[in-house]
Amino acid sequence: MKEKRGTAPERQQCCSVVVVHENPACREAAADFCDHLVERYRTGCEFEVNWWSFDLLAQEASARQAGEVARQADFVVFACTAGRELPAPVRTWVENWTAARGEAEGAVVVLTQPPACGEGAEPHVSLRQIAHRAGMDYLTQLPPSLGWQIPDSPECFSERAAKMTSVLDEILHYHPAPHLARP
Repeated sequence: MKEKRGTAPERQQCCSVVVVHENPACREAAADFCDHLVERYRTGCEFEVNWWSFDLLAQEASARQAGEVARQADFVVFACTAGRELPAPVRTWVENWTAARGEAEGAVVVLTQPPACGEGAEPHVSLRQIAHRAGMDYLTQLPPSLGWQIPDSPECFSERAAKMTSVLDEILHYHPAPHLARP
């Protein structure tokens, strides 16, 4: 269940999003998140969004297919009810793709309101731990930028080295007061 959002041919970067949703209401919240994501970053990215329900992840073939996509995804979005633990098939699916993810950067996004004081913290606690184990960021809202990937081409390094940042400018133009030696 793949959907592409963004249509400009000049877009160079493709951002992969996997959305896992518990029910239709949660799917709507995830659709709103994806719409905002596309709106905010539409000038620099084309988005490929894959949608998976909890029910689909309980089916072996669907879970395997969703796991392949999640292993490489930039964002894995969980839209679910606060205060509830993830169902066993979803937990199994998450454990499988995170174990095979390697060092790919990305983020786990949880679209629920944190539970009220005294209620269970699931799925926030378990998904935060999963993100940590997978080496991914843990988010509950739109990220400030999509620039977490470190460029690895010589051209990118050269371009970065030539940039004058405010910190570098301050270092280069810092003139400490002369130290006077006492006799």
